[in-house]
Amino acid sequence: MASNYYVSHVRYNSDETHIQHLKVFEVGAEGKFSSGKPVEMTRPQAVEKIKAGSKFTTIIQKADKSWQTGAQLEIMPVETEYLKTKKDKSTRDNLESLPTF
Repeated sequence: MASNYYVSHVRYNSDETHIQHLKVFEVGAEGKFSSGKPVEMTRPQAVEKIKAGSKFTTIIQKADKSWQTGAQLEIMPVETEYLKTKKDKSTRDNLESLPTF
């Protein structure tokens, strides 16, 4: 069974043209974090996990320290495989609003 993940932060390449790394929490029972600490994952690792059936959803920590889920990531094939969130009513990609690390 594929694991699911919450993405809390992203790191771009040196040219800031695409995401290079993600900080992710594995989703446990009832949608809760299965561990207290996020792990770092490369974009290719996330792409492979999505292809294998995993789901990645953005998550943002609010001022009161609670977490709010955002949009689900999808693979966008171009010259390379990019990650972005699924289309919603926003004109921006939700990944762009995540903090960088």
